[in-house]
Amino acid sequence: MSYTVMFSGFGLAFSTGLFSFLPPHPVPGLLKPLDAKKRRRANLTFLTALFTACGFYIILGSSAAIYFGSKLRSNVNLNFADFASGLIDDESVSPTILRICQVASNFVVLYPALDILSIFPLIAIALGNNLAASFPQLHDFAKQHQPGSERIATIFWRLLSSIPPIIVSLWATDLSFSLQLGAISGIEISYFAPALLQRSSCAFITKRFGKDKTNTVYSGWHSNRGFVTSVLVFAMISLCIVLVQIWGVWTEMSDKS
Repeated sequence: MSYTVMFSGFGLAFSTGLFSFLPPHPVPGLLKPLDAKKRRRANLTFLTALFTACGFYIILGSSAAIYFGSKLRSNVNLNFADFASGLIDDESVSPTILRICQVASNFVVLYPALDILSIFPLIAIALGNNLAASFPQLHDFAKQHQPGSERIATIFWRLLSSIPPIIVSLWATDLSFSLQLGAISGIEISYFAPALLQRSSCAFITKRFGKDKTNTVYSGWHSNRGFVTSVLVFAMISLCIVLVQIWGVWTEMSDKS
């Protein structure tokens, strides 16, 4: 078994990491009603949860790489297709045990798809609501022409956020390629948007109220301009890495077709 590092898989691992550690949107809302003492304790809770999830990812990835070696696939769940821990060739094992192993392996193979299927409506609804809040003109138009039709405008935004991914999935059938595409959104949500919002809000507060008013209940060691700039630089580097990987996969897919 070879333990040589395969740098060709770095892009996929990097994209998966960016996609997997998207910060939960409701965190600021959860922190808002807490006092300063409980907020500091909550920060430790969120940090512990983040490092716990990271630890599980490292353990799962490392153990899979050690066991499967060079046969490890880009989606590790696919390695468990017809996986029976060596029992499939053992004639002394009863058919019932083999059937149980087959069911368990099929569940592992299908679990990522079931997980995405279960969370997709939640993401689509959240994105649709955000789009509706960002473009209230459609709600105002519907309200003026047909009172009570604001619900139709909300459904429109939710359909707009859910139908395009379904159409794209008919073309991007490789889950690893889909994760790389999703990493672009992850970079925007996790790095570009928060950093740019921080810069613009600090500039607005400084201009309107003075520099001494920029500290709020959410301020911390991460609120200085240098940290925000470093996040933007990291985001640019991450975006370049992901785009290069997407181009490589796209070229490979074009050659096969």
